[in-house]
Amino acid sequence: STASAIIGLAGAAFLLLDHASEGSVTAAVGLASGVYSHQLSKEAADRQKRANERLDHMLQELQAMQSTH
Repeated sequence: STASAIIGLAGAAFLLLDHASEGSVTAAVGLASGVYSHQLSKEAADRQKRANERLDHMLQELQAMQSTH
């Protein structure tokens, strides 16, 4: 993500200028990556839920059509 890239670049700059330790930069980049991964996971779960709801609705319509024939 953009935020992860910015944090990574800022961390690299701080390392080059000796304003931050490797551990601090690693922790910050790791945290940003974790937040982004969590966001992707939540979005995927939401898409899956919507797809399941659409499929359930389609199944109900199909069953209703079959019961009328």
